[in-house]
Amino acid sequence: MKRIILLFTLAVFSLQICVVGAAPNEALRKNMKSEKDVEFSKYLSEMTPEEIMVLTPEKYKEKTGKKMGLKNALKLKMAKRLLKKAKKAEAKGQGTENAGIGKGLYILLAIIGLAWIAMGIFDDWQGSTWIIGLVLALLLWLPGLIFALIKMGDYY
Repeated sequence: MKRIILLFTLAVFSLQICVVGAAPNEALRKNMKSEKDVEFSKYLSEMTPEEIMVLTPEKYKEKTGKKMGLKNALKLKMAKRLLKKAKKAEAKGQGTENAGIGKGLYILLAIIGLAWIAMGIFDDWQGSTWIIGLVLALLLWLPGLIFALIKMGDYY
């Protein structure tokens, strides 16, 4: 039994060393952007939300004379999706700060017993909703899950 615990501990520490050693190289690769990426990001930042919603790769090519590329097309699609979410959140009377946690992530947190974290974020850690969710999740998992799913209607 002692050998198993020792092997497990060594495996965890060696995995952490590998991850820490690889992190700086990945961070450098992620931060390195091509000129097209920087130019496209600058182009998007100068546009209004309405202009972004009607922008297509063809219109981008007409205006700039350059092809958008797959990576930038995906960026455009993500920007449009975020704008739609923000618009829906404003229509519901919520601020755009509540648009950060998706419904799927909320349900996943509820299943693993951590929905109280999402409730706290939505309520800015004020009120008793997240405390009740925490207590129910600690005492018995199932009531915490049910409470989280019932309260999900308040946030979405």
